[in-house]
Amino acid sequence: MPKSSRRLHGQFLATVVIIACLSFFQIPDISQRYHADISENVDELNMLTEASVEKVSFFENPESQIDTVEASSIQHSFVNVNVMGARRDKKGFLTIGVPSIKRLNGDGYLFQTLESLISEISEQEKEEVVVMLFLADFDRHHNHRVIHMIMEKYEVYLNSGFLQVVQVSEELYPQLDNLKRNFNDDPLRVKWRSKQNIDFAFMFIYGHNISSYYIQIEDDVVCAPKFIAAIKDYISMVSTKKWIMLEFSHLGFIGKLLRSQDVLLLGQYLLLFYDEQPCDWLINHFMTSMGQKSKYIRKPTLFQHEGLVSSLQEKPVLGFNKLKDRYFGGKDIPTFKEPNPPATLESNMAPEANNSIENAYGYDDKYFWTRPSPGGYILVRFKELIRIDAIAIHTSNENHKRDFLKAGVVEIGKVDPGGSSDLNGSAVKECGRFEVVGKIDSSLFYWQELNKTNSDYYTACIRIRVKRPQRDWLLVQHIQVRVKREKKTELSITTETVPHS
Repeated sequence: MPKSSRRLHGQFLATVVIIACLSFFQIPDISQRYHADISENVDELNMLTEASVEKVSFFENPESQIDTVEASSIQHSFVNVNVMGARRDKKGFLTIGVPSIKRLNGDGYLFQTLESLISEISEQEKEEVVVMLFLADFDRHHNHRVIHMIMEKYEVYLNSGFLQVVQVSEELYPQLDNLKRNFNDDPLRVKWRSKQNIDFAFMFIYGHNISSYYIQIEDDVVCAPKFIAAIKDYISMVSTKKWIMLEFSHLGFIGKLLRSQDVLLLGQYLLLFYDEQPCDWLINHFMTSMGQKSKYIRKPTLFQHEGLVSSLQEKPVLGFNKLKDRYFGGKDIPTFKEPNPPATLESNMAPEANNSIENAYGYDDKYFWTRPSPGGYILVRFKELIRIDAIAIHTSNENHKRDFLKAGVVEIGKVDPGGSSDLNGSAVKECGRFEVVGKIDSSLFYWQELNKTNSDYYTACIRIRVKRPQRDWLLVQHIQVRVKREKKTELSITTETVPHS
């Protein structure tokens, strides 16, 4: 072993004593857990975060035992958690949780993920970000081998506190065999997803107070360029909204971001219901229970699933996963920081059910859904004149992938600074003179005003027009408008009906 690795062994492995009543996790009849007093359980789980930390020597021999540290002042049972990596004194911006388990095809996915994180997070950002790798496999030999590889490859990041590696003793886990088969799932799948819930719960409980925010990914993903800045921008953009969870991927538990205080609650929630449902179902129940009524999903998304070999490896027929996030990459459309300028929306195309036109102007997961026809339009009428910097339009979604506008145009209604809008007979008076700024023929549209100085016109309206018939419906997810930073002029233009073509 290299000398630097030996020094790292002694310097950076900490044994964190997690204080817990083991009887809470090891009840022979698991169903009895649900009849216990919930507040008492929460008190016990809160004690998990009151960890006593000491630096101890790491084992030179993978088969040797790790030293034990106990907080003798607390009269509870103790279970060891092994942590490798420097612990920072200052709370950071973001903790990125990466659970990892042995796969049939080796460790290639894990190190691809780590390399993607390292390359896409700038050196300055690394000072406020912690990557927490959770080795969730019960195979000690596998874990020791991965640890040694990480020490050889990433010593500088362990030293700086950018990377931490965490293991939890198998003794802390509840019974994982002979669980009830909700949804008639295969017993192996039930065990796998139940253990995954416990893995994630331990990650959240340990990692909840390292940073202000926590995001969970997987060990077989790649990251979008400048994704940390994109996360910050999106958090700023929804700052006026009531949210518990923001989403930066459409897939499963990947890219789900919460505040630190809510991460702890989510960990407790998963422990209570670990054998009931998969984690990506439970997190949605948690979100709605906490009062978040709408989803907030950043598009384009920031994490792409790359793995084909699943961590559910006991049964090969279940072990292949070809899921891809269709919103990752592609056309690079930014998500705007500021909320949309106040406006009213109208359309001559009838909405389907409750999917009204107003849904298209928000940042949540609601949408406008209609059957388009030539001459159909969507009109955004601003409540005051603005100078537009950029427009982004997102159509279709994961469940309705073909429902984008196949042939349309986007127009802006220009008004002269002097207020004159006498417009050659073809324009709508209250919207000024319509000018086409781009064609829309895919799920993503983006336009930006190239004149960075103050334009010689104001904008009163945006109009999306359907040019040709199409078989598929039209689903408008988001219409986003970014305004140039300047004082706006009050709109005082008379209202008239918009023509249908």
